[in-house]
Amino acid sequence: MVRRATRRGQRAATAACAALAAGGLLAGLSGGLSRWDLLPAPSMATAFHGALMVWACFGTLIALERAVALKHPATWCVPLLAGLGAPLLLAAGPAAAAWAWGLAGCGFVAMYLGVGSRHGVSPHLAVEAAGACCWPLGVWAWAWHGDAGAVSQAGMAFLVLTIAGERRELAQFVRLPAAARLGFLLAAGLAFAATVWRCVLPARGAPAGLLWWMGSAALALWLLRFDLVLRAWRDGGWRGHTARCLGLGCLWLLAASVLSLAAPGSPAATAAPHLVLLGFVFSMVFGHAPIVLPALARRQPRHTPRATWPLWIMGASLVVRLAGQQLGEPRWLQAAGVAHAAAILLFAVVMAAAMPPRPPSLRPR
Repeated sequence: MVRRATRRGQRAATAACAALAAGGLLAGLSGGLSRWDLLPAPSMATAFHGALMVWACFGTLIALERAVALKHPATWCVPLLAGLGAPLLLAAGPAAAAWAWGLAGCGFVAMYLGVGSRHGVSPHLAVEAAGACCWPLGVWAWAWHGDAGAVSQAGMAFLVLTIAGERRELAQFVRLPAAARLGFLLAAGLAFAATVWRCVLPARGAPAGLLWWMGSAALALWLLRFDLVLRAWRDGGWRGHTARCLGLGCLWLLAASVLSLAAPGSPAATAAPHLVLLGFVFSMVFGHAPIVLPALARRQPRHTPRATWPLWIMGASLVVRLAGQQLGEPRWLQAAGVAHAAAILLFAVVMAAAMPPRPPSLRPR
């Protein structure tokens, strides 16, 4: 009876966290569209739509994935706190949301410390832990000195290092050259050190931004060279879908880094964070969803070619965004914003349609 009640509570917590993450995503999307006068949204959602996307949506989902893997009741507090940051932001203001996201970030770091103390620290765990540290670091920078560049860099570092660490974890059983293993750690270490520098010393953080983009470019090149999944580009099924998503995402990360290093301060370079968050991160979401959903929903989605459509829509919209940014065409930027949101929502609809009916043994009585 106790085990059954525990499982029921975990399923309820998982559903609540997923609902909060979806709410944070919708709030972030509406806030982004309202900046182009395309959709009415609360002022807090418009001003902090980036924080809603990074911490309320992605932070909740990533912490939820870790909580499901660890299966410890206390770990569900982390995604719940992260998800509650969105309603707190809209109802009580940024101070309340900062407390929720800051506590959730500290709890997320504690989850990695617990895993490291029990199982030892591996290279991929160290990189994921570094990404976890960027979560509370970014919230602290936002609450302490409010430097938008530092907060943006911390949010990108949280997601990029977490994803890179996960990809390295999947390749841990492959024999890699010593130079490749060392290069991965050096690239991740450079990105993490640059983020700490930018958040702690924002007044002297201009070189830290360049170092961050250098580390990001190195990570993108490493993944394109050594991630074995990318070799399945032409395969069918979910394996080929994941390979295409991951490969295109790494190319977007590399493009954002090269653009920021080659033409810093140019109109197109100002779109680099969106290339990372929309191009790299959402491509990884599109690619990892068929892998993560069975663990969360306990059902395997059926493969459908429609799952690739949002990937191409997002890519095309980012090209339009870059052109509109460079040419100063607001209508192009509006069209790109609508296409960004359409790609994300279309993927959610496609994956929901691909989920098979729940078996009778899993349906609530």
